[in-house]
Formats: sequence, C-alpha cells, structure tokens
Amino acid sequence: MLRRCKENGVTINHAIEALSGVAWARVFNASNKPSKDAFKDPVMIYTAINVRPHLMPSPSPDPTYWFLALTYFNLVFPSFPPSSQRAFWLRAKSAKTQTHAMVHSPLLIHRTLEMASERAARARNEPQPIIDVPKLLNTTTGDLLRGPAPSAALLGLSLIGNLDATYDRRAYSAFTLKNVTTASRQKAGGILLLVHTFGGQLWLQLFYDIEGFGSEGEVERFWNELGTGVEEFLA
Repeated sequence: MLRRCKENGVTINHAIEALSGVAWARVFNASNKPSKDAFKDPVMIYTAINVRPHLMPSPSPDPTYWFLALTYFNLVFPSFPPSSQRAFWLRAKSAKTQTHAMVHSPLLIHRTLEMASERAARARNEPQPIIDVPKLLNTTTGDLLRGPAPSAALLGLSLIGNLDATYDRRAYSAFTLKNVTTASRQKAGGILLLVHTFGGQLWLQLFYDIEGFGSEGEVERFWNELGTGVEEFLA
C-alpha cells in the first residue's frame, strides 16, 4: 500500500480520504441511479489538523493535560465514481493539495481560534449570528446571490497515524499486542471513520450512531465499498 501511494506522490492518509469519497459516490450511484444533475453537488467530508506546532507554549503549567489542539476542515471530491485507477489517484492528489493549502494557510491559527469560539458558543446554546442572505448582492451585476450551498459533511475522518510509535511492545513483555481499538464520542446522527497503522497493518474502524440512519443499509454498503476500494486501489 505504501509503495503504491509513494509511486503516486501521496500518503496513505490522502488515499483513504479520496477512497471515502469514492465509496460514498458508489453507494449513491448504485442506490439512486441518478441523472447527471444529481452530481452537481460534490461529496464533502471533514478531518482534523494538529495545530499544536503553531501555538506558543503556555507561560505557566496548565492545570490539566486534557488540551485538544485541533482544528477541522473540509475536503471536497466529485460525487460520481472514478472511471479508472488514474482518476482515483488524481482524487488522492486533490486531497493532498487541499490539505497542503489548509496547513500552510497564513490564516490557519486565526481561523482555528474563531472556530473554537463558535463551537464553544454552540455548546453553551448561545444565540448564533444570522446572515440575511437576501441582502447579499453581487456588486458587479446587482443581482441577489444564491442561498448557501449544502454544507453538511457526510462523515468525519480521524487519521491517527502510526500507533507502533505510541505503544512500545517492549513495555508489554507479558503478552503480545495484536491490535489497538480506538473509540470516539459520537453526536446524534454522527459517523466517524478512524484510520491508523499498527503492527505493520492498516486498520479502519467505523463508528456511527445506529439510530441516526434508516434501515436501508446505506452505512453497511458504504463500509463494504470502502473495503472493496482498499483491495481495488491500494492492495
């Protein structure tokens, strides 16, 4: 897997990000037999960036080590399935380009702090500012702009990395470590794909609110397409 990713100039994370979009596109395409107009809106997923390297150390020791220095951003992919292996790797390169643009943005920290304030306000049920969309005008033509595009992400991706560097087997001499199971708090209707490598293997774990989805098996089909895609594009 790593060799194929390296040959195409991406990391395994970029490939999994693209593959998540491909799996959803295939489920959508098979379930709805959509027209061309149905593909005008892209697939959007979200993932996180570690911003700790961009922050200044606290002048005094923090009373707790429970400090999450993350921010979130969206990745956008076509909503139709790729037609070839080359098309898939182009999407993986798109994931790399989008991630690079976010990580190296001069506005990254300012955006992170603003998003943190908004998330904290939502958690406290504070009133949110309302944008009066009809008053947004195209300054060139004077026409009203269209309303906001759909902004709901299909799922979240947690790319944890190589856990062999975290769990030192020499520290557990009494038994053999086979795998590591991660977990995450889920909000209502949430779905999160956690990805890591451990023991020289790639591990994908899907967590979702089973009560937040219908009984038509979309999540199960997505999971099946994800596994199929790993074998098709990465193995």
